[in-house]
Amino acid sequence: MKLTNIFPQLKTDKVDQVKRQEPASAAKEPAGTAQGVDKVNLSAGTQDIQRVKEVLAQTPEVRVEKIQELKGQIERGEYQVDADAVAERMLQTLISDQSLS
Repeated sequence: MKLTNIFPQLKTDKVDQVKRQEPASAAKEPAGTAQGVDKVNLSAGTQDIQRVKEVLAQTPEVRVEKIQELKGQIERGEYQVDADAVAERMLQTLISDQSLS
């Protein structure tokens, strides 16, 4: 069985025409005149995400000072785990995760 014309033909003649006109129109414009300027508008949420990504990129994955401090406490037998604080934090995380669902 032969399948023909199952995909619509792409009309590239207009794209080719625009591409051919770009160099010519660029030559006609005086120096310093802006050609068509691309502009992107990001929502506030997207801007916040970008800022968070930048901060995370600058934050080291391992906090060496904190690790050394905890190692020292463990070696000296001074490290204490507050079970109530751990349980409280676990419950807070569980509640916040459920509210997002």
